[in-house]
Amino acid sequence: MGHVRAQSPPIPGRQDCWHVYYADVHIGTIALRSGAPVDVDQWGWILGFYPGTEVGKYRDGTAQTFNLARATLMPLGRRCCHIGDSGT
Repeated sequence: MGHVRAQSPPIPGRQDCWHVYYADVHIGTIALRSGAPVDVDQWGWILGFYPGTEVGKYRDGTAQTFNLARATLMPLGRRCCHIGDSGT
């Protein structure tokens, strides 16, 4: 069975955008929000893919840090893909 993982894109030195995969399917993204004022959450995340996610059923949000965005997105990814907590 596949698992959910965050992986940086294959661009050397780029740490501002991470792709989230279930097995080999790109199901989400965590990235720095471009142009966000300094007093709001700097990281954004989105979970959903096409085909597979009904129109309007994707999830998205913001977080102060990458780790908080990842902590929110990864469990949602596991539920979206119907896998247990043993997948990481």
